[in-house]
Amino acid sequence: MFELPHEVEVAIAAFAAVLAANLVKWLSRRVTDFVRGTPNKIDDKIWAAVQGAMDSVLKADKQGKLEAGFARSKEWR
Repeated sequence: MFELPHEVEVAIAAFAAVLAANLVKWLSRRVTDFVRGTPNKIDDKIWAAVQGAMDSVLKADKQGKLEAGFARSKEWR
């Protein structure tokens, strides 16, 4: 294999360090936003999915489909 000049190695190491620092800063901001409860687009999408799932379960429960599904799963076991 070939060897890189020392300056190129230093430049690659510096670039990797800056990239890692920016990644850590970005992750830190995301975690801080999540912990503080600051809504962002991802949180809104997750919350909408949870609400939709809960609404469909409640709708199925009102229609009696939930108990029928539980009965079928008990029969299958």
